[in-house]
Amino acid sequence: MEDWQVLILSGPIGSGKASVGQKLCQAVPGSQFVQVYRSRTAMLSLSGDTARDAALEAVRGLVETGQRVVIDDVIETPVELAGFFDALPDMRTVAVTLMPSLEEMERRDAIKPVGQQAGPRVAELYHAMASKLAERSTVLDTTDETVEDTVQRVLAALG
Repeated sequence: MEDWQVLILSGPIGSGKASVGQKLCQAVPGSQFVQVYRSRTAMLSLSGDTARDAALEAVRGLVETGQRVVIDDVIETPVELAGFFDALPDMRTVAVTLMPSLEEMERRDAIKPVGQQAGPRVAELYHAMASKLAERSTVLDTTDETVEDTVQRVLAALG
């Protein structure tokens, strides 16, 4: 765990990235949480790339001050994931993808308030990501885990 500066925490909508990322930051002193996906949807006037670039600039600034950063984003393809690594070439960056079962993600989505539900997008993201990110990311099946259990598994994966 000593050698990472940036953790890219990815997974489909409903995989628990925000909850796990926030708890990780509580468990790792000197770390900050940056939510890129929410930034993309909140900044409707900006393209996804522009929002990502703004978030990465914030990440660089935080790392320069000696902090570790946990990035939460929905990364659908290996090319998108490589884009993060390419954008942070001088930083020790690792990636972990949270992949609970599709049934679990649909269950989590169904209990969200109506305006926050992703509906069919959950299945689309699951199928897009299920086997494509393992080359540069540690993929964890978190189907039957609590947030605390997943945090411990992520910390173990970080070394």
